[in-house]
Amino acid sequence: MIHRYRGASPIQFAILHSEEETGVSIQEKNATTQDESEITIAPKIQKSDANINWLTDSAKIIYNKFRAFGDKIPPKTTFRSGKKTVGIQFISLSLPADNEAAELQKFMSANATPGSLYLASKNPKYFITTCADGSLLKVDKVKVDGKNIVGVTDFVNGYSVVSEQFAFT
Repeated sequence: MIHRYRGASPIQFAILHSEEETGVSIQEKNATTQDESEITIAPKIQKSDANINWLTDSAKIIYNKFRAFGDKIPPKTTFRSGKKTVGIQFISLSLPADNEAAELQKFMSANATPGSLYLASKNPKYFITTCADGSLLKVDKVKVDGKNIVGVTDFVNGYSVVSEQFAFT
């Protein structure tokens, strides 16, 4: 197997780009060469690679960032609650199953702005956020800059979060 990604972080970039297959090859110095047009350089991962762009990032892209970078560099965005703005990392997240997404869509605004936050109950175990292509992301744990990791219930109570607010920028 000759791999498409080379450089400092080929495995992470394969995950980030939804590659179905990847691995490690050990090659001798005189091994068969690969067509240079098939090579993609996978640069060293920067903290900024985990930043969420709500205008362009789908739920799948954000989820792939989570899978690729893990807890070392979790997906990060900015949370707005009233006049307060803080950095926030998504520590535990998932993509809702198709049937679950259809159920969640029932209580969401039809024209939800990407970065909007929705709560399924008064003491939620997760929140849903809308992404660039209208897809949904389910978040279970967060870490506000300078604070400890908390579950969504504690986050919602601590920051007076209300459903259907445009929360992330």
